[in-house]
Amino acid sequence: MVKNPNIVAFDTELDHVLRYSPNGTLQKISNLKSVKKSDFRISSLNSTKYISEVIEINRNVADEDLYDTIEVELYEELKLNYAENYKILYIENKHTEPEKSGHRVFDTFVINTIDLEEGFKDLSSEVGFVDYILPAPLIYKSLYNKQIFPKNETRVDCFITFDKNDAYLSIYKSGDFIYSKSFGYSLKRINEKISELLGQNLIGSNFYANLESYTNNESTNEIFNSYMAQVLEEAFIGVNEILSFSQRIKKIDAFSNIFISMDRNKSKIFFEHAEKYLSSKANVAELDINYKNYNFEDDTKNTLLFLNARDYISGDYPTFNVSHIQRPIPFQDRDSGKLMSVVLISILVGSLYPLGELVYSYKLQLDKTSVDRRYQELTEKKDDIKSQIQALNREKDKLHIDIKKVENIISGKQNIIDNIIKYKFEYKSRASVINNLVEYFSNSEVLIDSFEFNDTKINMEVISYKDKKITELIKTINIDNKFDVYTKRLDDNTSIYRSKMEVLINE
Repeated sequence: MVKNPNIVAFDTELDHVLRYSPNGTLQKISNLKSVKKSDFRISSLNSTKYISEVIEINRNVADEDLYDTIEVELYEELKLNYAENYKILYIENKHTEPEKSGHRVFDTFVINTIDLEEGFKDLSSEVGFVDYILPAPLIYKSLYNKQIFPKNETRVDCFITFDKNDAYLSIYKSGDFIYSKSFGYSLKRINEKISELLGQNLIGSNFYANLESYTNNESTNEIFNSYMAQVLEEAFIGVNEILSFSQRIKKIDAFSNIFISMDRNKSKIFFEHAEKYLSSKANVAELDINYKNYNFEDDTKNTLLFLNARDYISGDYPTFNVSHIQRPIPFQDRDSGKLMSVVLISILVGSLYPLGELVYSYKLQLDKTSVDRRYQELTEKKDDIKSQIQALNREKDKLHIDIKKVENIISGKQNIIDNIIKYKFEYKSRASVINNLVEYFSNSEVLIDSFEFNDTKINMEVISYKDKKITELIKTINIDNKFDVYTKRLDDNTSIYRSKMEVLINE
């Protein structure tokens, strides 16, 4: 590809193709055969042709492992079909706080390659290859790269785009993309809705002519204007809800500007309704691009594509290319070209054998150096992984010790609880039994002279003035199943009778 090529911007319907020269002059292309191989070719992917998802990835994941980690996360999160192929783009969103501590936030675009091929099938068959295809909401990034808009820290811009087959809004904060959402009111869909209200099919050319007449203050079709107002009311009410939702999830305090992005010669009625329904959110304006006095006419989308192509060619900014039909690799860089080079070298070596041996020896040395370097890198990586495993094992052993300590503490606490339960219920029962025993003595004429108590046995010495009273008391106590009584007379005189009693408490 030449150093400073002409840039050709395509839409996927191939009904609007423009060539921009390096000095900014514009040429409309009606015959695609006039597109040159040296032209740099760019197009955009409609917002309905991909899935956008916000995910969080741990900060410990190395940059070289980010793609694989994000891919696995998206397959699980979106339940993607492993039998199909997807192109995945990701952009780190530094303006959104992660929900999980120690994580990074990424906006991702997931494109099914089948849908991608189908969407650009006509373009591919007509022009063969396209150097650069980017998701449509990302085309506004070049406005900040080219310093057409400033990258103020507090600036939040919303671009509401009405295209022939697409309608979406994009939000940028401090010049960085943070959110996009399709809202289903493409110019084609608006045309269909008005046709339904009119009860007749409104041919596309008539639809666009009515828009241009309104913009030029020449419209006399009051019925069209009325139905157009009705449809746009529905559209902007929906857009207003999306903006409120985005403010909530992205923690946007306020929008700095809301731009209506479409061809200027068709935009007046859209701008009027945007002001009516969105002016409470921010200043509403038509997107007007001024860059180095280039003549861009009124073609907003292709102008943005031109600016993005300049960014891509310069290599000064990150780009997000999903093109599956990129420019063919130069012959010398292809496998067949490399093979041809080897054949020619072999012929040369055959005629200049000593020189060939020297070149071959030098190549082997380079290969060996490369392999040695790779081996060293892998060895260092292996040692690093081994050190990490050892550190994890040490941590595991420490955790086992801590767990054992905790288990011992829990076991000690459990023993205390068991003893508390035992004393609470068993001693309450003993107290009740002793109380019964005391009642037996209270109802008799027998007195306790001495008393000794342990868990299951009571030793007493009792006295009475009548031997018979002691005998009756023993019989009474024995009737109660809680006690077993054993007695031994200690003193027998005519005035006082003394006995030693052993009362066993039954559990």
